[in-house]
Amino acid sequence: MMLPRLASTMMMILSLLPAIASARAGSRSGCVLVDPDNVQIGIFYSGRKIRVKASTPACEGVVMRITGPEEPLVLKKKGKKYGFLWMNVGEVHYEAVPTLYLLRSSRKLEEMATSETLKRLKIGFDALKAQIPAGSKDGAKELFGELVKLKQKDHLFSCEAASVELNATGNGWQEATGRFALPAKTPAGDYTVDVFRFQAGKGELIGTAPIHLERTSIVSFIASLAANHGLLYGCFAVAMAVLAGLFTGFIFGRLR
Repeated sequence: MMLPRLASTMMMILSLLPAIASARAGSRSGCVLVDPDNVQIGIFYSGRKIRVKASTPACEGVVMRITGPEEPLVLKKKGKKYGFLWMNVGEVHYEAVPTLYLLRSSRKLEEMATSETLKRLKIGFDALKAQIPAGSKDGAKELFGELVKLKQKDHLFSCEAASVELNATGNGWQEATGRFALPAKTPAGDYTVDVFRFQAGKGELIGTAPIHLERTSIVSFIASLAANHGLLYGCFAVAMAVLAGLFTGFIFGRLR
């Protein structure tokens, strides 16, 4: 009686092994670690370095992307009037522009996949441009390059190739490491880290992770004051400037 029961138990365990291995492989491929994943925005905040690590089956390339929520954006269009005077001649409307778009890849994007694949995965500035409805009368599609330049100037948009390190970890797996710099102008809120792997021209999302940016109490107070009590905020700013001047004068006076 014992032998048949033992044999039945062993057969059940062996039948479950492929499913267990598959679950482990799936969890490993979706493992994305962000350090740090919670950033405090204080008075002296000037940006923060972020490191992203992910485990993935060996592949030809890896792309890491940090994106913020999409928001509508209106830009002023400059032009010449009367042949010599530069002034606002209209507005350009964008329905959904990411507040943050940082891209890092182990190789050049065009070496890993076709433009159609990249557009489907929303990878690269061309993919963002492709989301703009065709035939927009205000020239939003034609002027998208200028929008990218404005965002790059504030370091809110960036795309860097050959900036993700790939290191073999054995058994056909590798670890991908990417480094990002969150700019000082990044708004408080929730952001998403996506990691893609590419093989034979095909790309797939292997994992995501969140990043949360929040203001400290004093920064939240100052922001609320500026937004809701402009006069009081102005008086507060003048008082701080006067105190800073008096403190600086006192220090230099002591040094003399």
